[in-house]
Amino acid sequence: MSDPDSPRGRYTLAQRKSAYLDFIDEHSEMYDPEFREKVALLVCLQDARGRPISTQEACKVELYKVAQRKFRKEHPKLYYEYVERLEAGRWTFKRKEHKE
Repeated sequence: MSDPDSPRGRYTLAQRKSAYLDFIDEHSEMYDPEFREKVALLVCLQDARGRPISTQEACKVELYKVAQRKFRKEHPKLYYEYVERLEAGRWTFKRKEHKE
């Protein structure tokens, strides 16, 4: 028996399928089999870890990753400066922890 409080318990299969197809129509990236496979894998991994996410959330995460890779490729100098600042901040934070 399904849990009535879960998102799956509140909607019929037809309603969920319709919402999924509408979502795919709105996001053309989902027509790409490779991208769709990455989204499905992320959904499965999060479910296995006990932190389930929706297909829509997984799609947003994958779109963010694609944008980040594109930025890294188009602006390598800016990206590496950003990474260096992050690393310098972590190193400074670790030094402050050890002093106290």
